[in-house]
Amino acid sequence: MISQKLNSFNTWLPIAIAYLILNAVRLRISTTQITALNAIEEAWVPKWTKYSHVATQTHGSTDDINELYVEYHSYMNRVKLQLKYDMNVELSGDDSLVLEIHVDADPRGEIPAYGFAPHGEVVRSSHLINSIHISSTEEGHADDGKKPVDVARIGMKRLIIEQDAPIPATSTFFALSSFRYDRFRYEFFGSRCGQEMLRRFLV
Repeated sequence: MISQKLNSFNTWLPIAIAYLILNAVRLRISTTQITALNAIEEAWVPKWTKYSHVATQTHGSTDDINELYVEYHSYMNRVKLQLKYDMNVELSGDDSLVLEIHVDADPRGEIPAYGFAPHGEVVRSSHLINSIHISSTEEGHADDGKKPVDVARIGMKRLIIEQDAPIPATSTFFALSSFRYDRFRYEFFGSRCGQEMLRRFLV
């Protein structure tokens, strides 16, 4: 019996590899990656042939093809992430379709900065722990506790620029989730940059 997951990957893999190699320059695929892609296809084909035929399918061939799937599926996903987040690569619709790269939905838009701060009140205090209730000071919204139903989450983006530099396009900002560490020191060069370079988005 042939796994549907493996069968789908077997169908997609040679198409994706051929597409990446054909468009290597535009997609900034390195020669090292091209060599690796060719090696993947060369190793996959005989293992798949042995696994996919009833006469040669054994526990060993099944284990072999599953091990290759885990390794190669992970590698191809890393290549797709590289393409998706390389700011020097502009993916076309065909790129996303053939390589099965997920296209993120456009953000709803930038939220202008508020002119007031939220109200914070300590509601419980114990050893080294304070529980603080945060509420809006805007009239009629003091008890708001949920996002609007059409808002999935509120994201934030940051960018560091030099003092008095023009504000760049929003697309050049880095989403906070792109940083690998929870704590990241941002060095701002003036109060204007500190205020302007933090932007919030409805998603």
